[in-house]
Amino acid sequence: MEHRSVPFWSWNGLLEQNELDAQIEGFKKQGMGGFMIHVREGLETPYLGDEFIERIKETVAKARKEGVSAWLYDEDRYSSGMGGGRVPRLGGDAVRAKALSLTICCDYETDDSIQAVYQASILGNELLSCKRIHNWKNPISLLGGEEIYLVMRRHIASPNEWCHGDTYPDNMIPSQPDYLSRRHMIAIRKPWERSLGVRFQGFLRMNHLFEDFRSSLMNRSCLG
Repeated sequence: MEHRSVPFWSWNGLLEQNELDAQIEGFKKQGMGGFMIHVREGLETPYLGDEFIERIKETVAKARKEGVSAWLYDEDRYSSGMGGGRVPRLGGDAVRAKALSLTICCDYETDDSIQAVYQASILGNELLSCKRIHNWKNPISLLGGEEIYLVMRRHIASPNEWCHGDTYPDNMIPSQPDYLSRRHMIAIRKPWERSLGVRFQGFLRMNHLFEDFRSSLMNRSCLG
């Protein structure tokens, strides 16, 4: 049959090749055209470790033997973009998730998290005036009792277990998809293809979505 189902295949436990082979045979027996390897929460075999690489290689070889297609879908854990925790570790704070906070105050202490400081006048919910202080490390005196400072600070996300002991990446910078596609996806795809002598059917989502995502970010940055 030319058109057949290709289901998501969740890898969410200890990967044992005998069990993987049996499930591939089950897919074929039920008329499936292949499978999409989909790493999910609960995976006990370390993601991208030597054992995981071997399971991928042998699984793709088994798929070839059974005449079904093998796809790699997405990566380890939601949301996409972490590269199994490698993206933030490779890029450091430059590609880690960030937040911007606003503090309304009459005085402030300078630190490296400050991105901008404004001298403003607010009446109720109305902003009457606002002027950026360029030399915010040496703030000028407030001119009146109604004037305050608006202090903008950038905060780097804290490491957490869900993000593999690091943080979620900042997807709003053009370099983040580069770390994922060039340093993660391509780096792991080529050795497998060379060792097997065949190509995967594809990298669904990781390949195409992030290329589109990177293009949209570049277009957005060009628009200012």
